[in-house]
Amino acid sequence: MPLYRANIRYTEDEAYAQHGRNIETLVQEKLGEKGGSNFTHMISTRSYPPTHTLGFQAPDNVSLEDLQSVELADGIVIGVQSVSG
Repeated sequence: MPLYRANIRYTEDEAYAQHGRNIETLVQEKLGEKGGSNFTHMISTRSYPPTHTLGFQAPDNVSLEDLQSVELADGIVIGVQSVSG
């Protein structure tokens, strides 16, 4: 299964206040709906609001475009890149 990296950032402080506590679960649930699995632990910056990064795998039949189309919540942007393994 291909490897991917997700980068998550907040565009609004309110989004961080509302979802920051459960962001890892939210990301895993939403990417899991597209077939994402084998998630690494999320790494977060110390900035405010923080940015987050985690790795995961997805089945061969799931396109990068499908993963990039995942919407988490208003005020949260996710970027997904393919990682060569």
